[in-house]
Amino acid sequence: MGKFGDDYTKRSTISESLLKRRAETLKQIIDPLRPMGIVEIGCNIGINLVAISIFLAFPNWVCGVEPNERARRIAEISNMKVYPDSGQNLKFLDEFADLLFTCGLLIHCELGEAEKIVREMMRVSKKYLLFMEYFNKIDEEIDYQGENGLLWKRNWPEHFKAWGLGKQVSCGFAGKARGFDDVHWWVYKKNN
Repeated sequence: MGKFGDDYTKRSTISESLLKRRAETLKQIIDPLRPMGIVEIGCNIGINLVAISIFLAFPNWVCGVEPNERARRIAEISNMKVYPDSGQNLKFLDEFADLLFTCGLLIHCELGEAEKIVREMMRVSKKYLLFMEYFNKIDEEIDYQGENGLLWKRNWPEHFKAWGLGKQVSCGFAGKARGFDDVHWWVYKKNN
């Protein structure tokens, strides 16, 4: 992760009103799934974990995975449980949690690495996978903070289909008014 991860973490802030809108959006997406356990892969400082914890009722639980130590420490200040893992090699048991999700993670991965993450998520998920990522009909590399090789918009549903994800059960768009940075989202029910 190094400098890229540290710089990303420094830019990761959220206002209380934005957090509330994000929580409302995540509630609309996640509540119909009724997951008993949720894991975010690449949770950074835990903004989504905090948002989910606002509406998640006991006995459900939520945790995250983040390789960047600085980000993990900030998440722990908010009482979020965050493990020092990477998405390509999760240390969880098979079918550990009902729902695994990413939000703005796969967009920063080369396609082969994104596939490894998705396959690990399929292994660890009992029921559902949620992806919240930038979308484009044709895969396109985007300049990011003046650098190349750090951001892609992709046709994620096409890649997910090629990687053997289960059935897509819902999808949508979450823009700035809903607390997100113009991401498309897709929920898949895992094939068993």
